[in-house]
Amino acid sequence: MLLGSTHLSLMPSSLAYFLQL
Repeated sequence: MLLGSTHLSLMPSSLAYFLQL
């Protein structure tokens, strides 16, 4: 469950990272 919560938190970060690329 914790992993899922972390994944949701990383989602926006990943999107911002891809946008930076």
